[in-house]
Amino acid sequence: MIPQPGIASGVACRYFAGLLVGALQGVNKQTLLSPGYCPVERLWEQAPLADRLYDQAALA
Repeated sequence: MIPQPGIASGVACRYFAGLLVGALQGVNKQTLLSPGYCPVERLWEQAPLADRLYDQAALA
């Protein structure tokens, strides 16, 4: 559960930024949109996304 909308927005921005980085690096669409895509190996392990956002990204 995300306690504050501001935190949710920040987490969503981090995930979106990761997608942008991948796209700018030329990652193919299938990989970019794969469940849990991360542009930097193990980044989401070191600085986890909120569970709710990660669950939504995994289902995309």
